[in-house]
Amino acid sequence: MDNNNTDQNRTEPLPQRWALILTAGCVAGIAAFSLGAPALAVGGAVGAAILWLHRIMA
Repeated sequence: MDNNNTDQNRTEPLPQRWALILTAGCVAGIAAFSLGAPALAVGGAVGAAILWLHRIMA
């Protein structure tokens, strides 16, 4: 029996760089929240950190 079909259906795990990017995004959100920023600013900090690190690490 040919196992090529099962290999194509497997999803690959996220690369390690995405783990670092998402962790840094969470840290940016926690830092903004601890400074008393409103929810929109916290979301902006998370998004900006993720986009910035994705461009740098890509």
